[in-house]
This record gives sequence, structure tokens and C-alpha cells, in this order.
Amino acid sequence: MDQEENLESLHIRLAELRMEHRDLDEIISQLHANPYQNQLQLQRLKKRKLRLKDMIKRVESLLIPDMDAYLSRKMPVIARNEVTRQSPTD
Repeated sequence: MDQEENLESLHIRLAELRMEHRDLDEIISQLHANPYQNQLQLQRLKKRKLRLKDMIKRVESLLIPDMDAYLSRKMPVIARNEVTRQSPTD
């Protein structure tokens, strides 16, 4: 149950990060449209957006199952299939 709660909290956190990223994207677009834009503010917002993107990638990687563990479980099945497909050599 604890793992399920952890996964749920990661999904919630991911949704929050994505929403903040979208909001920043909208704010940055609006600032770009302003002819009297504050370059320092714009630069800080862009850096924040990049940090959010990194955080999103980090959380996504926690939600993706371990590929090595997955392949090690599947490999015996693949190996058995390959053996049955081979024709006998005489």
C-alpha cells in the first residue's frame, strides 16, 4: 500500500510541475509580446521553466519501471523462443 501511495504522490507532483511549466510558458509568451519587456525577469522565468523541465524529467524517470529488471525477466522467454525456432543441424 505504501508503494501505491508513493506512486500516487509522484503522479500528483508530476501534474503540479507540468501545470506550473505550462503557466510559465504562457507568462513568458505574454512578456515576449510586450514591447517594454523586462529582460531580467524574462531570463529568470526561462531559467525557472528549465528547472521545472528537469524536475519533470526526474519524476517521470521515477515512474518508469527499471528497464534492466524488465529485460532480465523477459530474456529467458526470448531465449526459449529462439531455441524453438532454430532448425536442427545435422
